[in-house]
Amino acid sequence: MQRMCSKQAAIAATTAAAAAAAVAYWLGRRHSLTGKSSSTDLCSCGASLAGMTEADRRFHQQSRRHITNCRALRRGRIVVAENFSEYRRSIETVVAATDRVLEVGCGRGVTTALIARRCGHVLGVDLSAKVIAMARSRFPRLDFLEADASDVSALRARGPFDKIFVDVNGSRELQMLLPLLEALDAALAPEALVVKNAPLKRLLMRASLVDALPNAWSLALAPSGDGALLRREYKRCM
Repeated sequence: MQRMCSKQAAIAATTAAAAAAAVAYWLGRRHSLTGKSSSTDLCSCGASLAGMTEADRRFHQQSRRHITNCRALRRGRIVVAENFSEYRRSIETVVAATDRVLEVGCGRGVTTALIARRCGHVLGVDLSAKVIAMARSRFPRLDFLEADASDVSALRARGPFDKIFVDVNGSRELQMLLPLLEALDAALAPEALVVKNAPLKRLLMRASLVDALPNAWSLALAPSGDGALLRREYKRCM
């Protein structure tokens, strides 16, 4: 009887181990399919650490890539909205009472007026003289400026700004939008930049951080597990 119980216990332990292995395999499979990385596989700078040894990780933390990424992450956050509803709803969570806010592409000033209800000062900017005249007529107590958004020196002269809202046609091509966002971020250094652009949001929704690249490198460059070769190639790419 005792031998039978021991055998049953052994079978139960084996079954439990097999089940745990199956769950671990499925989670790993799901992880690879979704592209999501565990906290230990992703550096605070956003770089993938998967497949790296401790020496590789220490090397990465001293690399130019790590330093550059960390500096970029210390800059203001970026909020992307697809339409007017999301764009205007973000005002409630992004804008504080003491903020100075800039809206680029203010049009007739409706969103600018909504921002004004929640902050200390807002400036609405648009390239069209006609719509700026309409905005000033409709909201005479608010500050509007006819200007080209790419003229960051003119905007900086009216700053500083804590938050920037950007609505330069919600379907604007990314090759035109991204240089503008980079220029505003670099010149005005806002705490937050809110942009309304459907193509950008759709692109970001398809994106994920790569977490398998170091493993692919180790297989392609050092199939024998030569960590030194991997580190030399990694350093060359920095």
